[in-house]
Amino acid sequence: MIKKNIVFQKLNLKFLIVLFFGISILNSTNGQNFEGVLTYELTYTPNTNRNNSSELSKMFGNVLKYYIKDGHYKLLQFDNERLISTGIYSNDDNRLYIDEAGDNTIMWLDCSYDLEGLAELNLEREQFEVNGYNCQVLTITTSTTKSTLLVTSDISVDPASFSRHNYKHFNDHLEKVNGALSLEMIISGEEYDIEMILVDIYEQKLSNKTWQLDIEKTVVPEPREFDSKAEPIKGYEKFYSYLYNNLNYPRSARKMGVEGIVYVSFM
Repeated sequence: MIKKNIVFQKLNLKFLIVLFFGISILNSTNGQNFEGVLTYELTYTPNTNRNNSSELSKMFGNVLKYYIKDGHYKLLQFDNERLISTGIYSNDDNRLYIDEAGDNTIMWLDCSYDLEGLAELNLEREQFEVNGYNCQVLTITTSTTKSTLLVTSDISVDPASFSRHNYKHFNDHLEKVNGALSLEMIISGEEYDIEMILVDIYEQKLSNKTWQLDIEKTVVPEPREFDSKAEPIKGYEKFYSYLYNNLNYPRSARKMGVEGIVYVSFM
């Protein structure tokens, strides 16, 4: 096992960040796939009077631990030592499982798609050094967010191991930076900002039990809100034409004058 304690200085990023879990996948500095635990510290700055920083920490945590191995990851969010939630991504079924502490249900997300359109993914060419790491700035713009990450090619992961992880455009992000690590982020929202700083890298072997779910809890899909109602792929005009040309009305029912109404809904 190799333990590396890293405390990064606060960086003056031009833009604030909104990103899925606010972090990138990490790897070891020797270029091989990282296997172990990464720890981030989180601080909050309220933008409204609804919550103070202490309340936000209790809701969302002030420590994030990231377990990573071969296209799998596990996220643990803590308020000090109190576990708030667990997130497990499995490359086997391309799902993210979310387990909130105290709940009897685990919800999963299909990571094969994302509802937010990706508008721009820009990696600045200029490189600079932070605590011995060669860094660049990555900007991600979607239909609803704009994110900026400080990434380093010195710590990276093989993007192919997350090639199906399209949720929050995670695969697009990793391919753009060749799997590079995010060292520090500022996540901005309407109600509060979050600053995330990598403070510890701990390399260790992780067993397959790391990705196991709580078998005593019920696993269900998480409902998602869609921008538009479901409709036939080729539109209603061709759909109605298909029904008209392929409708099979039994001769016996037609002779007897049997008729009725069939209700169909799309999910």
